Amino acid sequence: MDYKKEYFCKIQKYITMEFYLEGNIRSNKLGYESLAVCYHRIIYSKEKKVVLRFDKALSFDVNLAAVLGAIFHHLKVNGIECIAKGFDSETQKTLIRNGFHFSENKASIKSSEPYVCYQQFRLDSSDSFKKYVTDQLLNKDSFPKHSDGLKKEMVKNIFEIFENANHGDCSHVFTCGHHYPQYANNRSRLDFTIVDIGRTFFHNINKHRLRNNISQILSPYDSIDWAVQKGNTTKIETGGLGLGLLLEFLDLNKGRMQILSGKGFWEYDGEARAKNEEEKTIKSEFPGSIINIEFNLDDTNSYSLTSEKKEFSGIF
Repeated sequence: MDYKKEYFCKIQKYITMEFYLEGNIRSNKLGYESLAVCYHRIIYSKEKKVVLRFDKALSFDVNLAAVLGAIFHHLKVNGIECIAKGFDSETQKTLIRNGFHFSENKASIKSSEPYVCYQQFRLDSSDSFKKYVTDQLLNKDSFPKHSDGLKKEMVKNIFEIFENANHGDCSHVFTCGHHYPQYANNRSRLDFTIVDIGRTFFHNINKHRLRNNISQILSPYDSIDWAVQKGNTTKIETGGLGLGLLLEFLDLNKGRMQILSGKGFWEYDGEARAKNEEEKTIKSEFPGSIINIEFNLDDTNSYSLTSEKKEFSGIF
């Protein structure tokens, strides 16, 4: 046996390449774009062991652990081992408590405030996902008051996002959320993020339109915009998202929704009741979809459906 060759292979096995994220990694276009760019740098590096470092990151939104989890899983499927290091001590502590185990350290998961635990769901785990949304998100004391009927409908709407992943040729859905308390002039908010790695909105919707001899949608942004229109569903006949009621709620709640799929970026501001018409694309394509729902926790109203007794101040 060639000793030198054997020794070289052993060394190579333990060499890791390090990639750095810089600036504020938050739940906005720049934050998502930074993660997408880093994913491409890693996947094209052809390295087998990679460390994603956050030493130079000024901040990291905890709910974006869902994006990291999806990326790490996809890299592993492609033969790349990736771990995260370099978080400041408070962020690392919060991530571990939230169930995102990026190191050998383990800790009990807290389901109370301010956590919406990091989870990954197989696509046959629909009941578990619905229970998770109910228990971890909508049943929180900080969440705006709402009726049981509205809760059931909101679970259905959010489940449409989960079900849409079935059409995206992926194996798992990744979720995480966090309650960010009010500071400075910012409002108290709860961000809930759902991620899948698979076919994009643009691919799925145009595939459906081609099959039905319908003209193609020309941009990734337009495909997302089409998918969120009221009346569309995730069923294969249409290929959209049934988010009508959820968007109506965000209007009243003055919340926000962001969808990133491929190179398309779509954002709706419930307070302004308007879409972001200035930022529609990102530089580096994300290999799947990120949906972030931001709830305004300063909202003191209570909500119900019009079909229920009108004992709440917000009526759909």
